[in-house]
Amino acid sequence: TIEARAKKLYSKIEPHIFEKFSVAIKDSFAQTGSGALPLEKIPSKAMTFKAQKTGPEKFAAHLRHADPPVMGYIKNDEFCLDLRTVDDEQVQQLAEAVNSYKL
Repeated sequence: TIEARAKKLYSKIEPHIFEKFSVAIKDSFAQTGSGALPLEKIPSKAMTFKAQKTGPEKFAAHLRHADPPVMGYIKNDEFCLDLRTVDDEQVQQLAEAVNSYKL
């Protein structure tokens, strides 16, 4: 279901985003808790955005200031959105936040 959600999000990304980023769906790991089980990893899927001309920081900041805010992480110079905790109903909102990036 996470991979299907990732593919659904991918299909909603507008062309101007693909002009700025290499976008991919990759295997990832989500971590449970930060107290009792900080090392427990759960297989997941992440959508990654690798900027073609700049680093990932501006894109991450843009999404943090979206309404609602979108939180991801930066790894290997890519901005990553883990889709494990995204509900199917939130995919459209997430796509709108991603597509609103114009810089």
